Amino acid sequence: MLLFKLFGGLLLLYVVYAIVQGEVVVKSGVWAKRITREDAPIGFWGSIALYIALALVLILAF
Repeated sequence: MLLFKLFGGLLLLYVVYAIVQGEVVVKSGVWAKRITREDAPIGFWGSIALYIALALVLILAF
């Protein structure tokens, strides 16, 4: 169970890094896709929100 909390914490660190950098990498089919805050703000913030939700589930539910 500690491993899930560790993954959740690392994911939150990545979220902070992505917000500071202004770009996030998300899985898109077989490949990864880079979404920037400047080019696609709704996609960027939506991805950030999903990553935060996933991190909280990993930390709190397991």
